[in-house]
Amino acid sequence: MAALVPPTQERPNVHLMMLDAQVEAGETAVVDFPFPAGSSVLEGAVTVEDEPAPVGIVSVAFQDAATHALVQRGCPILWYGYYRIEGIPAGAVTVIVECPMGEGKLGRRELPMNIERDMTLRCDFDMNNDDITDHEPDTKGFISLMPGSFRE
Repeated sequence: MAALVPPTQERPNVHLMMLDAQVEAGETAVVDFPFPAGSSVLEGAVTVEDEPAPVGIVSVAFQDAATHALVQRGCPILWYGYYRIEGIPAGAVTVIVECPMGEGKLGRRELPMNIERDMTLRCDFDMNNDDITDHEPDTKGFISLMPGSFRE
């Protein structure tokens, strides 16, 4: 049975995986770790009233391939509205955006999408208009993001 060790404050992007193995003296043991086949990056901008969101969080929820547990990985929105989440496995995910909307209100958007492996993807959120740009819905209503990056 695989056990995931959560990241620590000192190493926030490091996820450790441990497996139990039985080894006898003088023998060689083979332990197979179930790593996902590549991962992707999601980045973009969040705006509120046509201005970059000053604070907030963007996270991605997905089912872990090894443990089948629901995992949520996220990052804070930087002062200029930019976010970047790395290490997202291919497959169905839900992107969750939360940020203050003014007057004590918290804005929240959830967007189900399919992500392909080994890609850098961009998705921008306008919290006032429910606009999400740089994406295309597929026939099931999921969002299939297109390649693109702030870094290109």
